[in-house]
Amino acid sequence: MAIKIMAHRCGDYFGPENSKQALLKTLKYKPDIIEIDVRKSSDGVLFCYHGNILEVLFSRFYFNKPFKRLQEKYRSLVTLREIVKIIGNKCEIYLDIKDSRINDKDLKNVFKGIKTKQVYIGSALFSFIEKIKVPKKWKKVVVGVIDFKINIERVKKANIRMVQLFKWNSTKKNLEKLRKNSVEFALASWFLKPKNFTKKAIEKKSTWVWDYNILNLKKRLKK
Repeated sequence: MAIKIMAHRCGDYFGPENSKQALLKTLKYKPDIIEIDVRKSSDGVLFCYHGNILEVLFSRFYFNKPFKRLQEKYRSLVTLREIVKIIGNKCEIYLDIKDSRINDKDLKNVFKGIKTKQVYIGSALFSFIEKIKVPKKWKKVVVGVIDFKINIERVKKANIRMVQLFKWNSTKKNLEKLRKNSVEFALASWFLKPKNFTKKAIEKKSTWVWDYNILNLKKRLKK
């Protein structure tokens, strides 16, 4: 199976991260999958935003406010439903969940009446991805597993379909364990330069590889 090309944060080489502007331009280059960072406002609106280091570390301080107030500060802010509507069935969707308050009802309301291709839902919190209830056709992803040993029984019990590993624990033994149990693998890009990340992802048969600049990524994959 060919490695999937992912547009990270809706492809923010073309505009503000996770924005409608970036997404519309990215879709012209037909990525296989769009990655979206998802948060929840104090009034229950799911919106798309990653943020800088401080915003990530102190997310409740920055984002636990009504959506309209957040829009006043972050001008390019858009709801998840609007982004999902634009994508539709043009390509696959990967939801990187940044707020553990998000629940299955929230997601059901967002996707209601919208036809999509494959949807992945990921979180760095194993406990969150274990408990969240999603449609059977969706694939659960554990993001950035740090431990060298993978608890494959826990992964299977939670119906997790993909594990994202760092460069140091994407060992041959771990990858064989995942493939033996029909669990997909994605390489995390942290601590790897873009060109090295692309090379390693191909070598290790990662399900996908990403870059903000999808044009450069396509060129590198052709080499």
